[in-house]
Amino acid sequence: MTSELCKVLIVDDELLIRQGIKHYIQWEQEGFKIVGEAANGQEALSLIEAVQPHIVMTDIVMPIMDGEELTKIIRAAYPRIQVIVLSSFGEFDYVRSTFQQGVTDYILKPKLEGTLLLKALQNAADKIPSFQLVKKTQKEESSASFYIKRLMEDYSIEVEEDEMQKAFPYKSFFIISLQLKKSAGKSNYIKEKLRNDLQKQLPDSFFLPIQSGEGEVGFLVNIDLHQEKCLVQVVEHTSMIMPDLVWSVSDHFSKVNNMKLMYEQQAAALKRYSFYFPDQSFFNNEGLPAVEKD
Repeated sequence: MTSELCKVLIVDDELLIRQGIKHYIQWEQEGFKIVGEAANGQEALSLIEAVQPHIVMTDIVMPIMDGEELTKIIRAAYPRIQVIVLSSFGEFDYVRSTFQQGVTDYILKPKLEGTLLLKALQNAADKIPSFQLVKKTQKEESSASFYIKRLMEDYSIEVEEDEMQKAFPYKSFFIISLQLKKSAGKSNYIKEKLRNDLQKQLPDSFFLPIQSGEGEVGFLVNIDLHQEKCLVQVVEHTSMIMPDLVWSVSDHFSKVNNMKLMYEQQAAALKRYSFYFPDQSFFNNEGLPAVEKD
């Protein structure tokens, strides 16, 4: 029995639907990987040989080749591929026809959301012969969380380089620090909001909470250095829609062993700047305003 990420091909003629599906869940954390997308059945068939999906998630009504015809061809030519149909309320006859062709499941588009989508995918993965779903990122995150906990408890601890390479895939680290002001009870919401925003713009980023204390929250982000500008833009944009918080992004650093020291320095600087500039909700080390020395 093989253990791997379950490969999913998304087929829908509406770009917004495809984009929405891509951001409904943390794909690799749940054991899945989007390997392609297509706007109709004909495009999907041209991709199947190249990307070898385990699951095809397809709309019913599409131009050139609809989901019903695509399902018939997949069931005949690729019987191991599981098919999940997306439909609207008024397309019951089409859905019934696809079930006669052997689709695995269907989801009503107006009710499409993360929990329902994940359940349908997991059910489909369970039907794949000799396949075992593995949540790779979740395993990596558990290992990374263990090292972070150790380092935050005592930054004098040195962690072996080879262990760090397994836990963190990139060479550049950043600290995101927040002052909670009146929102001390929102730390979980903030974490998920920031995680989702980063996932949309930086899908390969590695993001972990490192601190949640009285009035402050910290996160460690592991990305390629060339993605720094995008990271700053994401955090700044998030700060605009959550103006009751004060945000900052640190300079990059290359050794995770420096994390606790960097976090403490960043948190202290953020307190200082937020005191002198109470109307500003975002700071980063490029272009920080000057403050008076004590």
